[in-house]
This record gives sequence, C-alpha cells and structure tokens, in this order.
Amino acid sequence: MGSEGAWIEALRGEERTMATTNGSRSGSLIRKAAIIGFGVRTLVRDIDVAKREISEKVKQAGVGAGMFAAAGILALCALGAFTAAAILALAIVLPAWASALIVGGVWALLALVLALVGKGKVEKATPPIPKDAAEAMKDDARYLARELKRGR
Repeated sequence: MGSEGAWIEALRGEERTMATTNGSRSGSLIRKAAIIGFGVRTLVRDIDVAKREISEKVKQAGVGAGMFAAAGILALCALGAFTAAAILALAIVLPAWASALIVGGVWALLALVLALVGKGKVEKATPPIPKDAAEAMKDDARYLARELKRGR
C-alpha cells in the first residue's frame, strides 16, 4: 500500500510538471522516464516482498504437512488399538477367529466403498485441463486470427 501512495504522488508530480513546462517536450519526456524508472523499482521491490512472503508461507505449509503426517501415523496406531478392542469384544460371544473375520470384513467393506468413491472423483477430475478456460482461449485465438486477416 505504501508503494501505491508513492506511485500516485509521482503521477501527481508529473501532472504538475506537465502543466508548468508549457509544452516543453524534453522536460516532459525526462519526467516520464523518471516515473517509469520509479515504477519499475517499485515493482521489483514489491516482487521481492512477495517472494519473501511466499517463502514464509511455504515453510509454514511444510511444518503443517509434517504435523498432518504425524497425526496420520497416530491415527493408524489408534485404529489398530480399536480394531483389537472390537475383536476382543466380539470374542466374548463368538470364537476369536470369527470375531477377527467380522472386524476385518467391516474394514475391507469400508475400504472398498472409499476406493470406489475416490475412483469416481479422480475420473471426474482428469484430465486436469480447465475446459472452460481452454475453450475461451481457442475462441480468443480465432477472433484474433479473424481480426488480423481483416487488417485491424
């Protein structure tokens, strides 16, 4: 925001200079070149700030991804414990092998449902080409080709 204010002030200064030079083209051109130089320096500085900000966000995202991985490992440990508890609870009324078979079957059924739903989502998303944007680009290219042939 600070650079935007400086940019506006520089443009206002240019307007004042143009009004006071009474048509002097050389002063106006030098002033315009100075403003363009200022604009380029401002853009370069803003790009550097953006790079630093993006770098910081990527580092934070990396830490967050590591925490998600640790949470996933702990969730697998919990899943194993709950699976053992379910087998032991069913073993009270059924033989142990039947309890393990039932709990394993439930997990296999859940895995199958998730796999089928995931497969459908992946098929819907592939190929990862933005169809609407690609079509708009083709339309733009056709329009430009027509205009070039007309000589505009």
